Amino acid sequence: MISLPNHVLEKMNPSDRAKFGKAGTTKAEAESKFMARSEKELQKKISSWLLRNSIPFICPPMHRRSALPVGWPDFTFAIHGIACAVEAKHDKNTSSKDQIARREELIAAGWKFATVYTYDQFLKFVTEISA
Repeated sequence: MISLPNHVLEKMNPSDRAKFGKAGTTKAEAESKFMARSEKELQKKISSWLLRNSIPFICPPMHRRSALPVGWPDFTFAIHGIACAVEAKHDKNTSSKDQIARREELIAAGWKFATVYTYDQFLKFVTEISA
């Protein structure tokens, strides 16, 4: 397999790089895929917990546009009548301006909100609400 340096790959046309398969992926593209995969795994764990605890929730699909407002968090649900929102992030990812504005709006309306980077952070958030 031929492996080209990242500085060369970045200057190539994406269709030309595609001929190399995975070896034609730039560092930025590989990191982006890794972060998306990590966030998706975290979302799966959170979904599983909510399902196991019979908590209805909304989680728009990651891979396509959602009908929910721009910046809407990954999970919305209620625990003991308390509206909750959770944004799942990879440790290198940051919230967009739309997500920050939506978070502030929900908090001002009385929602409990958490941006979590790990499953343990999610568990701590729901445990504090349940207490």
